[in-house]
Amino acid sequence: DAPLINLYHPDDILAWDSNGPRTVREFVSDVSCLADALPERPALLNLLSNRYEFLVGFGAAMLRQQVTLLPQSRAPETLRLVAKDYKESYCLTNTGESIEGIDCVTLPLLAGTAYWPGKIPGISLSQVVAIAFTSGSTAKPMPNHKTWGALVSVAHATASRFGVKAGNPNGVVATVPHQHMFGLVASVMLPIHHGLVMHPGRPLFPEDVCTALEEMPGKSIVVTTPLHLRTCVRADVKFPSLEMILSATSPLTRDLASQAEQRFLAPAREIFG
Repeated sequence: DAPLINLYHPDDILAWDSNGPRTVREFVSDVSCLADALPERPALLNLLSNRYEFLVGFGAAMLRQQVTLLPQSRAPETLRLVAKDYKESYCLTNTGESIEGIDCVTLPLLAGTAYWPGKIPGISLSQVVAIAFTSGSTAKPMPNHKTWGALVSVAHATASRFGVKAGNPNGVVATVPHQHMFGLVASVMLPIHHGLVMHPGRPLFPEDVCTALEEMPGKSIVVTTPLHLRTCVRADVKFPSLEMILSATSPLTRDLASQAEQRFLAPAREIFG
């Protein structure tokens, strides 16, 4: 087994939510309560837009031995295609959101009852916890099964490669979706296995990125793409100090990397090509 989250104390802040900080104690309570409320199904599409809420849903699904399906697109036709291949799957959605043709379960209000079971839940390293799909640009999207052990291993390898240590830097802000593999690894798995604070939002515009960074304690890693990074470099916005820029999804040119490092006074790094 490997723990659901690692290197935290019960009252450490795991993430900032729309209502303020969420502690590890509250997170474990939220996961436990949601796990009890989920239907008895083999798989789900976790469409929750808040990164913290997505993590709660992801954790609850694992405790119920349910696989989280991660399609490359949120387009309803894509979701229906995936759901058709995975019988009895359902969507976990935000309040008021539904996908025609798929059973949807709305995330209940996270009460934060602060129940503490005495330890962090453990997940079997061999358990298949997610299935990511190729884009399907040249053929039908192909599934890529991910075990818990594989996700934990990539999170630790990423941290080792770029010198991320427990609790330092303090947080992670991401402009990328957490339903895609880069976002899942860099903005969810990396922080929760190194005791970092996760920002729950997905800021897109430079001003929004600046606001998100100001909300975080200390310096943060920015998880982004060359497209978003170029926009931030060109913006007339004074950003807080960063620890590192982590980019993927398309090639990061040397010129843009150099501009970003001069603009933010932080190293720009690239993974996944």
